[in-house]
Amino acid sequence: MRALFIFFIFSILSESIYSQSKLEAKCDQLNGTIVDEILCPQSLKKREGKFCLLDKMDDGIVFFNGCTGVSSEYGRLFFDDCFKHDLCYHHEPSFSGKSKQKCDELFKADMMKTCERAGLGLRCRVIARAFERAVIYGGKKSWSCSDENIDYTIYLD
Repeated sequence: MRALFIFFIFSILSESIYSQSKLEAKCDQLNGTIVDEILCPQSLKKREGKFCLLDKMDDGIVFFNGCTGVSSEYGRLFFDDCFKHDLCYHHEPSFSGKSKQKCDELFKADMMKTCERAGLGLRCRVIARAFERAVIYGGKKSWSCSDENIDYTIYLD
């Protein structure tokens, strides 16, 4: 029983470390800096956790954290989709008029494409819908964190 517990803890830690390395790798790729907290430009509330700060400009900041709190195979699989969704949340509707609902719809569509490209079936699509539901119902704090008119599309592949 003890060995099973140790294996379980190791699995959780290794997943979390791997997920963290995706954030760090993307941040490195974009010449960003990892920070432990962000002060939301719009709501002025402090958000703790690992974030990548890409730019601090006169007209605002560009930051992301990927799939917030998700350290699973799907957190890794959907990381780039979460990245795009973070940028949409932080710079809309000011940049191009997208609503929270539109950002969430694009997020779901991106994850469905990711499932298809990876050759994964129903389980992947169900989990993608769960991620979508999580942002629909739990993303209001992130949506209200920032709304800066910055062209975030320059960071997208």
